[in-house]
Amino acid sequence: MFDMLWHLRGSVPLRRATPGEAMYRLGTLLKSQRKQITVRSPDQLHFDGHRGPDFFGNWRALANYERGQFWVEGGRVRYDLRSLHGFLFCTIAASLAALVVALLGAPRQSLIVGSIAWGWLYGMNVLIAAARVPLLIRHIVDGQ
Repeated sequence: MFDMLWHLRGSVPLRRATPGEAMYRLGTLLKSQRKQITVRSPDQLHFDGHRGPDFFGNWRALANYERGQFWVEGGRVRYDLRSLHGFLFCTIAASLAALVVALLGAPRQSLIVGSIAWGWLYGMNVLIAAARVPLLIRHIVDGQ
């Protein structure tokens, strides 16, 4: 139920590509995004983690996602991307910010600070990805 907080799910139509072409293009995308492909077949593609430290790669569209899958079903490329590690990191960071404010003597304001910190750290990343990732996947699948 709550996994919608750290999952991005959706689909894009297969307009100009066969399922095999779409999976090939998505495989190329994953390599350029420094993701390690764990399952590859003509109609599905899974990735897990990344290929190593990438401290300056957070500009990549899939940087937040440590695991995901793409598959073809009903003339559409469907995807399920997971950012659980990012969710946990932002939750812990926001909790620490709230704890610091509470220890400084402002317990009521600590909840506000923690909420704002979490909303900024995680919420903004999710909003940007929710707009950016489907456009990127559509662009790649269409071969543009």
